Amino acid sequence: MSDVMSLQDLIKQETGKTVIASGSTPRDKVLLQAHSMLTKLDEMRSEAELDYNGSKPLWWGGKATAGKRKVAAFYSNKKFDGTECEVDNDLKAIEKHITALAEVFAKADDSIFEAEEKRRAEAAEKNAAKKS
Repeated sequence: MSDVMSLQDLIKQETGKTVIASGSTPRDKVLLQAHSMLTKLDEMRSEAELDYNGSKPLWWGGKATAGKRKVAAFYSNKKFDGTECEVDNDLKAIEKHITALAEVFAKADDSIFEAEEKRRAEAAEKNAAKKS
């Protein structure tokens, strides 16, 4: 095993941020979305800025309920099945959760993404059959 750190490891060590690869794989897409969500959160100054109406491609719910807010991972405008959780309605709590999700996706086995792609394909086929 080499003692030399990769560029990505050095960047993470110095900045605390994981380098986000670009590309077209489901993993790349979800990691890019996570990075985008963290950037948006970093620009916010209060929990009121989290609120929104309608459909937006954000990983947090548009309204908080009883001091909690739903958070779920998305890519290609669809929820990644099995990722929805409730967290405290707090910028730092939401940021921490999205960061944790990104780290999980970065480390996840490819079979996780293959299963999600299969689920999406089956759902699309089912919806197409209903329209026929």
